[in-house]
Amino acid sequence: MSKHQKLLTVSRVVELGRQPSKIPEVAQFDKTGEPQGHALAHALSHWEDSFATFLDKLLPKLANKMAPAEDLIDTIHDVGDELRHILYHIYDVKYFGYLLDGPETSDE
Repeated sequence: MSKHQKLLTVSRVVELGRQPSKIPEVAQFDKTGEPQGHALAHALSHWEDSFATFLDKLLPKLANKMAPAEDLIDTIHDVGDELRHILYHIYDVKYFGYLLDGPETSDE
């Protein structure tokens, strides 16, 4: 059973999609028929699901001291699947393109 109560219902996602569409920094990435505010709201909803899955299901499995190695590797793969899903939506929301530039370099 999930500990998380879903905040971004379908109607809330539609409503939320209108707000960022009014922000020039987000709207600059709009394409015909593809407003970035809607892409952002859609991504937030999916991230909510992925983060809830990670926190409520996967992390407890990884923290289980009694879990056999086979279960751990399956769970690690499941974490990778959730991260892939999160990354897909990062790519989809053009506003977050700066996150894809690669790791920050330092002078150290």
